[in-house]
Parts: sequence; structure tokens; C-alpha cells
Amino acid sequence: MPLPVRLGMRMPRVVTNQREKFESDEFFRKLNRVSEIKYTGFRDRNIDERRQKFREGCLQGYTEISYLQCGMNLALSLVSNSWSEDSSQRLVTEEFVDFRREPNKVHLKSQFILNGVCVIFIGSINLERLDGTGCIQFDTERAQIENQLLNQELSQYRRTTETFEERYRQEQERRTEEAERYRLGFAGCLTYPLGHSIPKTTAPSSSLITLESRRPILTRYDKDNKDERKGNEGTPSK
Repeated sequence: MPLPVRLGMRMPRVVTNQREKFESDEFFRKLNRVSEIKYTGFRDRNIDERRQKFREGCLQGYTEISYLQCGMNLALSLVSNSWSEDSSQRLVTEEFVDFRREPNKVHLKSQFILNGVCVIFIGSINLERLDGTGCIQFDTERAQIENQLLNQELSQYRRTTETFEERYRQEQERRTEEAERYRLGFAGCLTYPLGHSIPKTTAPSSSLITLESRRPILTRYDKDNKDERKGNEGTPSK
């Protein structure tokens, strides 16, 4: 019996027209402009402790920011090879966290997927005020890789669907053939072979009915009653 076909498909990580959506969507058009940002982590702590936490988080490859213009919060991964599943390849490099470019500032870079579009965040934050500026750009290189992965996933899903439809069609044909054979076989039990006529049934002659055939059939209850009557007849009455 053939194995069942799995029709599951993973949710696509990106849309099919990433660049078109990035350039036409009003949401991305706002984020593409340089806007004011601020660090949003550890709001319940004092400013000195927040500065320390922000610096430590950047060195570990993680921080949280908010866009003041639209109020959107982002959790940024500040590591190279952020798409890799191997944690040993996701490293904090100067390309993504740079404390040397400007004094009292840190320049940040992060790659991620936002609303189905591959983007890059680029910005800088003042280490004293914990605010700065940043923008989101379209990640052309990663978008091409994700499009290839999406096309492979869609192709695999189409092949799986075609395999399922073919097996379903074969199964339907098999069941139809079995039903037809059963119908023909059942009809053959009610008919006679071709070239043979149905024999005519005749009523039994009265001369063939013997007395033995006319003898009634006694049940066990009748036999017990008969024996009881015989026993009563042989017992003398007082």
C-alpha cells in the first residue's frame, strides 16, 4: 500500500515581490527615511544603569529600539550571519557594532525580515542620551537568497500536490473497477450462463405425495405433551 502523501507547506518567510512592496508600501516608505530612535530597554532602571545595560547588550549582539515617529519597536540582532542556524557562526563584529567610528556613539547594523521583506537597519545611538537616528534599507542580497528558497518550497509543494492528485486518481479508478466487478459478479449469481434457458419448475404430482410426507412434524413440546398423556392414561384413577 503506498505511503500517505504529506501536503503540509511551511509558512513562507518572504513575499514574492519584496522590492515592489518595499518601494510602494507606505509603512516601509516611512521607515526608509532617517528618523529619530531611542533605546527602550530597562525603562525601570536609572539612566546610569541603562547606559551600562545598553553597552553590554550591544557587545552581546542584541538591543531594543523604538521609532519615535511611528512608535514601532524593534528587537535587533547585531550579529553577522544572522540567518545561520549554527550559533557559532553568528558573531558580533565591528561591521554590526562599531564604537570607534564616532566618539560617544555606537553605530549599529542589523539584518532581518520585516513584514515579508528582507531589510537592513542602519543607525547610530548616543551613549549618553540613549537616542539617535536610523533608517531601514532594502537588503537586495538576502532578498535574492530568500526568493530562491521560496521558489524551491513552492516547486516542492506543487510536486507533492501532483503526486497526491495522481494517487487519488489511481485509487478512485481502482475502487471503480472493484465496484464494477462486484456488480457483474452479483448479477451473474442471479442469471444463467449465456445459451442456457431457465428451467421451468413444475408442481409435484399428487401421486408422489406419500403418507410419510404428510406426517406432521412434532416439536419437542408436542412430544413431551404426548408422553405425558400416555402416562396419565396408564395410571388407574382412584
